[in-house]
Amino acid sequence: MDEHITFEELTRFVWMEQVTPETMALSLRVNRHLMQCDDCARRMARLQSLHEDAMALRRRRAQLAMANRRMREVNEELLPKYYAGKMPKIEQEHD
Repeated sequence: MDEHITFEELTRFVWMEQVTPETMALSLRVNRHLMQCDDCARRMARLQSLHEDAMALRRRRAQLAMANRRMREVNEELLPKYYAGKMPKIEQEHD
């Protein structure tokens, strides 16, 4: 069996963003080793789970930032108009 994969190699593999000759060589080494080593495969699975959680958190933070921008817009632009009675009437569609 090959020498165990280092944490740095696993991290680079999981967070790989571009395909280059270097990352292809790393991918080959990691995948070959994971097929033979259950311990490293478990470490990889935990690291992939952490990566997925981090990406979900990043997406959620982006959604929250967008919602916060919208709330600021409502608070700064629409609420003053509403309280001043200057909001345009919304026409409701009737069936």
